[in-house]
Amino acid sequence: MGWAIDSKNYGRFLKQKTEVPNLYLCGQWVFPGFGVAGVMASGYYLAKDLLKSKGIDLERDFKNHFM
Repeated sequence: MGWAIDSKNYGRFLKQKTEVPNLYLCGQWVFPGFGVAGVMASGYYLAKDLLKSKGIDLERDFKNHFM
């Protein structure tokens, strides 16, 4: 369920990038929000960040290919 939704836990989350090489976290505990939407957003933003670090911009590539 993630952190309790109250004022003392507002904005509290773990970092997605760990000190262990190539170990990343996603889910309700690492992204502000809760439920399925929070988990999905966590994975989306982690993937987007990892791709960006490798010089890959899927949004740009999608637009160039389909538009």
